[in-house]
Formats: sequence, C-alpha cells, structure tokens
Amino acid sequence: MSTMSIIALRGFATALSAILLTGCVPELYMRTTTVQALEPAEMTVSQHIQSIVIVNRTKPGGNVFNVLEGLFSGEAIGQDKSGSRAWVNGLAAALRNSPRFEHAVSDIRLAGGGTGTSFSDPLEWTEVSRICEAHSVDALVALETYDTDSRVTVLEMLEVVKEGKQKVERVVFVAEEVVTVKLGVRFYDPVNEDVLDQASFTHTMTAEGRGATEAQARDDLNGRVIDAASHEAGMEYGHIIAPVWVPVLRRYYTRFRKNESMKAGAVAARTGDWTTAIARWEQIVTEGDTKMAGLAAYNLAVAHEALGNIQEAIVWANRSATEFDNKLAMPYWGDLEQRQWLENKAVEQLNRVKDDN
Repeated sequence: MSTMSIIALRGFATALSAILLTGCVPELYMRTTTVQALEPAEMTVSQHIQSIVIVNRTKPGGNVFNVLEGLFSGEAIGQDKSGSRAWVNGLAAALRNSPRFEHAVSDIRLAGGGTGTSFSDPLEWTEVSRICEAHSVDALVALETYDTDSRVTVLEMLEVVKEGKQKVERVVFVAEEVVTVKLGVRFYDPVNEDVLDQASFTHTMTAEGRGATEAQARDDLNGRVIDAASHEAGMEYGHIIAPVWVPVLRRYYTRFRKNESMKAGAVAARTGDWTTAIARWEQIVTEGDTKMAGLAAYNLAVAHEALGNIQEAIVWANRSATEFDNKLAMPYWGDLEQRQWLENKAVEQLNRVKDDN
C-alpha cells in the first residue's frame, strides 16, 4: 500500500467524522488545515552515522533475460532505469522531510545488482568507503535489485454524457494498469564494515487511463505508473530508516450562531496566525454557552497542535469532550494521544543520537 501514515489515516477518519456529525447543523461550518506530525523510524540507526549517500546499483550489464521479460510483460525498454531513478528520488524526498540525516544522491548507476528480489554479492568495502569519501558521508544506502511487472487490461464501456440539453450514450475505453515493483535494498556501514539492513520489498499500484479508442486509453497511462510506484516505495524506505515529518489533515470550526470571536479566530487561523486565533477562541470558552465553549475548545486543541504543543492540544481536546460534551472531540483526543506517543518515540530516537555524540 502507499505511504500514508497511521496518523494521517486517523486524521482522515476524524475529518470524515466531522462531516457526518456536523452536516445536519446548517449554522455550523468547518475548514480543513494541515499540520505536521513527526513519525518514528522503524529502525534506529547507529549514532556515528549522520549522513548517507544513496546509490543506484541496478545497471543490468547486458542482461538479455530482462530485455526479453520486458517484451512479454509489457515493460518499456529502459523503464527500469527510469523507475529505479524514481526510487532513489523517493528516498531522497523522504529524507528531506527528516531531521535525522544529511544525505546526498550519487549520479552514478553501478552495475552488478541482482534482479527482482534476488541479491548479488554485496559491494566491496573498499568501494563503499571510496563512494562515501567522495560524497563526504558516513554510510551508503544502495538500491541493489529492481524489477517491475506491468499488466494492462482494457474494457470498452458505455457512458452517458450531457451534450447541450440532451443525454447521449458514447463508447469509452478504460485501461487499468497494475504495476508491481520488486526491489532489494542494502544499508552499508563502512566504519564497522557491517550491512545494517538487507531487505526485499514489493510495492503495487493501480492506475486508470481513458480514451475514445483503446490506443488513446493506453496512451493516457503514459508510463507514469511505474515511476510513481517506485517513488512511493523509495519514500517508504525513508520511513524505515529515519523519523519523518508527515502532513496530517485536521478540521476546525469557522463560525457558529454568528459569533464574531469564532469567525475572527477562523480568519486568523486561515492565514496561519494561530496565536491570534487562540486568543479569540479562549474568549468564547470563558464567555460562551456550553455548546459554543465546546466548539472553541476543540478549535484550541487544533491550534495548539498546529503550533506543535501536543500536550496542550490534548488538554483542550479533553475539555471539549468531557467538560463540554463535544462528540467530535473524543476521537480527536484519541488521535492526539496516539500522535504524542509516536512523536515521543521519534524524539527519543533523535535524542539518543545526540546524547551518544
């Protein structure tokens, strides 16, 4: 599956709950905002590694079998080269959203990698050290194996469209492409001459193309699915080796019963001025009735989360749910507790590195 985090999924569920719980109240409105959440890595990398270089080691070296496989499976010749580059770029993108590593991307494509999930021999340590020294980094992550399988099916369908005042039927072709990316990664530590990680992954993505003819439907796919799936797989590996900041959707109330403080706070929040928003919403908690106070308390939880004050956000979500009986606040309170646990784990990983240095 794609790299949407558990937190992001929980945030989406909260947003959906907001729609369901408030849609029947015409005077109540909500708006979506995005906050950043720090997710922990799946593995903790040794403290002496502060920087890494990403290397593509999938150059086939005249592998005739892969060329023949491409002819029969629908893979474009040269697609693996583009896809493996997309994986490297995906990992680099994930690391740009992480406070853990400095990173570099090597512009060379090394020969000698395996195929699919079958690894060849590891790089020689002299070669690993040479590449690391050339990029002034501590360690090396190599995409060692890479293979794709693409299957396209095309269906002819009838759809009803409006032309002027008339509804007419027309034929449309829908091409569905299912791409499976199979790859293997090694994480080299040249100081200790240790392979910190050797893992195989399979990543699948489905996409759809449409057109008036079968050829147009196939062309609409445009070969982008393999690169997109590979980029996602690269980002996923970034989440394995490093704590990463991820976007999370939240919703807040913008107006209710023509309350000016609620509206003014929402206007400030829309521009990112959460401090002003907090001041306006706190007035409502002090002066408003129970319903208004519950909505404002919920908004205050979102505001403090946006500012990175998770504990304060938990306090306000708790008050909104228990003191003011805001039904939407209860699942949000749970989201915040989960986020705090995950963020504490990520900070612990980062602090362990700092303390050991």
